[in-house]
Amino acid sequence: MRRYFFSIFLITALVISTSVSAAGRWYAVEVIVFRHALEASASDTERWPALDSVPDYHGAQEIIVDLQDFDNEPLRDKPNEVRIPAPHPFEALRRTDFKMSDVFRTLRNSAMYEPVLHVGWRQPGVGEGRARSVYVSDRPASERMEADDSAERLIELPITAPRIEGTIRVRAGRLLYVTADFVNYSENSPTRIRGQRKIKLKELHYFDHPLFGVIIQVTPYRFALPEEQDDRQTALLQ
Repeated sequence: MRRYFFSIFLITALVISTSVSAAGRWYAVEVIVFRHALEASASDTERWPALDSVPDYHGAQEIIVDLQDFDNEPLRDKPNEVRIPAPHPFEALRRTDFKMSDVFRTLRNSAMYEPVLHVGWRQPGVGEGRARSVYVSDRPASERMEADDSAERLIELPITAPRIEGTIRVRAGRLLYVTADFVNYSENSPTRIRGQRKIKLKELHYFDHPLFGVIIQVTPYRFALPEEQDDRQTALLQ
């Protein structure tokens, strides 16, 4: 029954998918993690088998929220120049760039699901040898929610969010593949989701567990063309 209701939910939320072409492009990766609220409460006394391993966080890339470290070069010699930020891999998306905000709100307004986190970043499409895992967790995001511009890059997190962490890896080639590996540290025993999928751009992809789930969407990311950057620079100087 739970799978039926969630299938209906995904059908109403899906956008038109497009086929993927090759590596070398940039992508926006968006992730929502949620709990099955009703089943979680019904299984408070259930013990899950102990985990024999956890996701491999060694070398995992954290989402970059503050780019100050990349742009410290002063403009003393060119005081009238406006710097157009260069694209940086794994930079967090702003809320206005999110494509799944309606999905997050629908989950939040449902009695059946408890959304835990909603994050996104941009990255280049690279193949098997260079693809990196990205670390995703509710804990680092909540610790960085400060009253500054960087906070605008993160969507709100529910106060009751449990501790969930994991990795997402997107590998590009002739096709796109995403690997998800998450652990939900519940009160009784940790539970884990892990798997790999061949994906299509703009399509929602769902990794399921009886207690929680992960939704992933990958979309093309387009940077401003040089002439658009020139227009922006001129406007800022006027």
